[in-house]
Amino acid sequence: MSEMRKYAYQNELSISGYRLDFVSLATPYCLDRAQTCVIRPFNDLKPRGYYRHQNESWLYSLRLMADLSLFRHVPMILKERIYNDGNWLFSDTTADGSSPYPDPVIREWIQHIKVVDGPPRYKWYHFIGTHIPAQWDEQCRFLRDMEHTRDNYKKQTLCVLNGIANFLAKLKEIGIYDQTAMVITGDHGCNIPPFDLKGSPKNGLLSSGTIGTARPALLVKQLDNHEPLQFNKAPSSMIDVAPTALALVGLHSDFEGKPAFALAPSERRKRVFRRYVSRLFWTGKPVPYDEYEVNGSPNQAENWQLTAMFQPQEAPGAYQSISEKILKEFIRGASLASGSSNQGQAWIRSNELAFLIRPDKLLAHHTLILKLHIPKYIGEQTVQLVINGHVAANEIRLASKADFWQQLEIPVPGEMLIAGNNFLRLHFENVASPPGHGSFKTSGLIGAIALR
Repeated sequence: MSEMRKYAYQNELSISGYRLDFVSLATPYCLDRAQTCVIRPFNDLKPRGYYRHQNESWLYSLRLMADLSLFRHVPMILKERIYNDGNWLFSDTTADGSSPYPDPVIREWIQHIKVVDGPPRYKWYHFIGTHIPAQWDEQCRFLRDMEHTRDNYKKQTLCVLNGIANFLAKLKEIGIYDQTAMVITGDHGCNIPPFDLKGSPKNGLLSSGTIGTARPALLVKQLDNHEPLQFNKAPSSMIDVAPTALALVGLHSDFEGKPAFALAPSERRKRVFRRYVSRLFWTGKPVPYDEYEVNGSPNQAENWQLTAMFQPQEAPGAYQSISEKILKEFIRGASLASGSSNQGQAWIRSNELAFLIRPDKLLAHHTLILKLHIPKYIGEQTVQLVINGHVAANEIRLASKADFWQQLEIPVPGEMLIAGNNFLRLHFENVASPPGHGSFKTSGLIGAIALR
């Protein structure tokens, strides 16, 4: 929190004379310079959008006090169970069927907004009405347990966008639309496949839902802009939020990133997405993640490149066989082969196999030893090794052999390795499907990996 307060772009607004007003959820995401800071529990009535009948408020308050007390005192590993995906253990905010609204603060702004003299205002609202799972239809009616489908998220989105449109209409009505700049951004996208996704990822087990999660919304309204609001396919990133907010009001930015409206749709720009499992935050331990570099349009799956893996555990120096646990923690791009005769083996599901490996000690020369099977339906195969982001060797040609397994030995210069976990990536040129299994694609079968 101290780092956030120190480096937040809102400090620049305050220095330039802006009044800061925050509406925050659960945690005080407010600066010391803020004029107002309204903090509400994560599932408090207003930010969650549930209005409760007065005669039931006392019972809800008791339940909430019990939840918050437990949440404060139990070990970190039990906090997720108490939190219960935002419903809490005892104080489920929808238990009594209260009337819901997904955008309560925006509704309050529309109802009570006034034009006053004084310094320019900056208002920040942590809005969760759009969060998964889908809970509202296009008429903003609360429908719990909606299916996780694109159509239901489109309905919820229409509800939210209509609320924003009503707010813009109110700004026009009171004559301050042209003097108001706005930035709406998400911290992540929706974990459903994007409708415009094309092609196949190089790492075959990068799911389309993950690609959807990596595409948060970014909506920008400029000052004195009378053009209709429109979609823009410029390659924006989360790091653009701060420079965008400052540039909107004519302030210089030293932050990394660019103003969103200064980006050209045709610009080739590398962006980074780190995938992690959020529930691991509750453990209080370092969180493993996979890092993808997106070079170009995110709707082209082949533009997604796995460039790093962070795993606080020490990787082994050899994988004598492949297990589900190993795939989960140290290997990406493979799935276990089925059948009792295939135990300990994994199919490489697209062009790339990535993994972490740790040398016992650093030497001048190492050898990467792979136990591979190249099926006949693939034909000749070409392999290239990348170590910690650097190409390690020329392309190696492999052919399907009479023996089921073949051993591939690749020289590895010692200076390319580091002490600890090393990120290695094998790129295979050819991917094919076995006869009669068109939906299953592979570049080979991996049986063992070792670094000597």
